[in-house]
Amino acid sequence: MDYTIEDIASIVKGKIIQYNSKVIHNICIDSRKCCTSSLFIPIPGENTDGTEYIASALQKGAVCCIVQNKVQMVEGIGYIMVEDNIKALQQIAANYKLKFPIPTIGVTGSVGKTTTKDIISGVLQTAYNVHKTSGNYNSQTGVPMTVLSLKERR
Repeated sequence: MDYTIEDIASIVKGKIIQYNSKVIHNICIDSRKCCTSSLFIPIPGENTDGTEYIASALQKGAVCCIVQNKVQMVEGIGYIMVEDNIKALQQIAANYKLKFPIPTIGVTGSVGKTTTKDIISGVLQTAYNVHKTSGNYNSQTGVPMTVLSLKERR
C-alpha cells in the first residue's frame, strides 16, 4: 500500500490542513500498532477519544493523521480534516478493495456470524486462498481493517 496525503484526502473528500510529502504504507486505528509510515485514524469511542493517542501514534512512526476535530498539530506531520473518521476509514478500505478483483462473502445476523464465517472459510480454504476477519472483527472498524490487511500475492 503506497498512498500520498493527496491520495488519502481525495479518497475521503477531506481537506489537507497540514501537508507533508511522506508516503503512507499502512493504516492504523490503534496507536499501539502504528509503525513507520502509518496513517493514524483516531476513532472516537464511548469512554475515550482516539485523538488522545495521536502523540503515541506519532512516536511509533505515524506520518499522517485524519481528524474530525481541531487538534494540536505537530510540525512535519500531515493532517487531513474530515467530517467523520469512521466513514473516512471505510472509504479508504473501499478504495483499497478495488485493487483486489476477488469475491467477497459477508455474513450478517444477530447470532452465529463468527462460527458461520469460520465454517465458510474452512470449506473454501480446501480449494482457494482465503482472507477472513480475525475472531469477531466484524464491526464498522473491524471490516475495513480486515480489508486493509489484504496483501497482493507475489
